[in-house]
Amino acid sequence: MYKYNKLREAYQNTGRAGLSMKCKTFRNTAAAAVSAAAALITVKVLKKALKRKAKKKLRNEAGEVLRETGRLAAEGIAEAGRSIAEKTGNYTEFQRDVSAIGSCSDMIYIVNIIDDTYVEYSNPYDNPEGEIKTDFFNKVQEHIMKTVFPEDRPKMCRELEKERFLSEVQEGEVYSITYRLLIENKPVYFGIRAIRSISRPELIVLGVTNIDASKRREALYEKTPAENIAPVTRDALTEVKNKLAYSNYEKDINEKIEKGEAEKFAVVFCDVNGLNAVNEEMGMNVGDAFLKNACSDICLKFKHSPVFRIGGDEFAVILRGEDYNNRKNLIRSLRGQMTHRMAEGKASSACGTADFDPAADKTLADILSRADEDMKHNKEKMVKK
Repeated sequence: MYKYNKLREAYQNTGRAGLSMKCKTFRNTAAAAVSAAAALITVKVLKKALKRKAKKKLRNEAGEVLRETGRLAAEGIAEAGRSIAEKTGNYTEFQRDVSAIGSCSDMIYIVNIIDDTYVEYSNPYDNPEGEIKTDFFNKVQEHIMKTVFPEDRPKMCRELEKERFLSEVQEGEVYSITYRLLIENKPVYFGIRAIRSISRPELIVLGVTNIDASKRREALYEKTPAENIAPVTRDALTEVKNKLAYSNYEKDINEKIEKGEAEKFAVVFCDVNGLNAVNEEMGMNVGDAFLKNACSDICLKFKHSPVFRIGGDEFAVILRGEDYNNRKNLIRSLRGQMTHRMAEGKASSACGTADFDPAADKTLADILSRADEDMKHNKEKMVKK
């Protein structure tokens, strides 16, 4: 709790100081970054501004922010953003909606659908003054005809025609479109995600992301013969099954659940403690070793069950057979071992579990969600100890 309060205070002080300073560029850039609610953007913007104008006191406060990115950072940004939004107008008031789209976007647009005005952020340093531009939907149509891959132009012109687009984008729900841009005479996959603000329904947040690498991995997987799939579905660092393997398994088990053919099983969800801090303070090589050690403990505990790396520091285990029958003892043993390792400053993970309930569960995601909640309770207990 001490670290959380200190981090949140640092973000608040940084945001308020940025607004009060005479340096207009820093003030507006800080406001724009906070409105985007992305820790990475905030760090880059603050680094640039601090090199030029920040006073010693502000530099010290922001220094802590630059070292402490991650989950708590987003909460700190939101705290600072509330006070900043009051002073920066319509386009910086809804951090939550921007966060839903902007945390993984290469370009962000905030569009007023009443008069078609918009603000564009292609990176933290573009448009630092928050210039409001006009005629968004007409410019989009012109852009499509100039830059979109020819085969995708009719679809994109239709999907991004104003009336149709507004009928699809609902309040609080993310609307997605996949298309290809023509870059150096080659088609490159991009994705659009858009959401209409619940609190400000006249505003839409639209994010554009380069998804070419992931789309081509999917195509490779579809074309790969069954006997050669193993290397594609194996995580290179930990050597357990990867997210693609999990998605494949998920599809299979969901079909069995729907048909009433799924046998008894349970899901264990593990989240490695402190990986971001290790990467920041000791480097990626140490962080990789830290992650592999945590993964090894999970694999050794559940010897008869498949382990999947489904996120940067997240693992899922599907318990069947002997591991399922002995799951309570195994979970109790793993949690005790992880608590001991955490106290020694070694690699550890919080874990949660949930059993498949044929009467209630429709998909594997239902069970994973309960295991995630159980993991969060376990992590809270580990931190308190």
